[in-house]
Amino acid sequence: MDNFSLRDFVATPMNKTPRAMNPDRTTYGGKFLAHGEYNKTSKFSIGVDHQSNEHTNRMSMNINMMPINNQTRTTDGRFEQLGVFAEYEFSLEENKQWVSGLRIDRWQATDERKMVGSMMMMSANPTALQTRKSSLYSGFTRFQAQTENTSYFAGFGYVERFPDYWELLGAGRSSEKTTSAFNTKHEATSQFDLGLVHQTDNWQSSASVFYNQTDDFILIDNTFEKMSKSAKVTRNVDTESFGFELDSKYSLTKSLSTGASISWVRATNLTDHRPLAQQPALQARFTLDYALKDWQLGMLWRVVQKQHRVAIGQGNIAGQDVSESAGYGVLSVNANYSQSQNIDWSFGIDNLLDKAYSEHLSRAGAAVNGYEQTSRVNEAGLTAWLNLNWRF
Repeated sequence: MDNFSLRDFVATPMNKTPRAMNPDRTTYGGKFLAHGEYNKTSKFSIGVDHQSNEHTNRMSMNINMMPINNQTRTTDGRFEQLGVFAEYEFSLEENKQWVSGLRIDRWQATDERKMVGSMMMMSANPTALQTRKSSLYSGFTRFQAQTENTSYFAGFGYVERFPDYWELLGAGRSSEKTTSAFNTKHEATSQFDLGLVHQTDNWQSSASVFYNQTDDFILIDNTFEKMSKSAKVTRNVDTESFGFELDSKYSLTKSLSTGASISWVRATNLTDHRPLAQQPALQARFTLDYALKDWQLGMLWRVVQKQHRVAIGQGNIAGQDVSESAGYGVLSVNANYSQSQNIDWSFGIDNLLDKAYSEHLSRAGAAVNGYEQTSRVNEAGLTAWLNLNWRF
């Protein structure tokens, strides 16, 4: 990562020299999985997996005086995980099954940083050389059944998640009370799911709903007030969310079919009594497909509602809410031609009407000297594409 390779460097009072940072991760891992049957009604799977990660970094505040490739790498964190898991499927009847699973993970993390903070202000790390260990438990149970045209399921799951590198150590984040986020608690999520799939000669449809609660959800908060100013903080909060997804496809004729789907999620930060950040808006998709011998033609209209449930400055390691987002509709067309059994051509035009829009789960434009800063990063405009699949 640097401020000069993709654009001409322009010196400013706050950015006087070209600089660079070069993080690195070395990973070793493996997995063993076995399947078996007790009898005709009982199946099982058991396994074990392991992964170790060493994170290092090097940086230069002036690459002209101190080239980045000449700098020594420094280890800032180590993570190790060992997990064992098992799944059991029992057939109650020919068309009814009960499936359950359990997983246990042993985590260990070591904070190797001597100093913490941003490049402009560093201080001694209060958790330097500390090691934390956690045993995490996850499991699920699900009932599922099938009839001639319908299948359905109901399930409950519980999962515990250990914080990752960027939540504990990366980007100079601190906790609510100290300059290190290394002791951030792990998440614990409980979720209920219901689902249904129905299919006839002309109809294909599905529906699913869920509800979950998360204790100690890991929230990245860039608005937290610390020492009379905002700071980049990793916090634990309690949350709840629920939503649904509906999908249906209908064959008008042997060649012509149409489809529609809709999905919606509502999530709340119960600790702060406000919406949970980085949640997608209500969206619907409408399709029209036509098949004729070796040709398949398609049209997609995607409609997304504006998102007004936001928590500006909060989010996760992928991004934070930057503002409310406007709704939009995008029309795309595509075609596929089967030239032979081995060769398929696909081509199309996305965003046919050249709509200017951005996803709600987007980032703010970076402040770069000499470039206009945007509140959001827009998606691509009218885009033509061509794809060749050749099987040999």
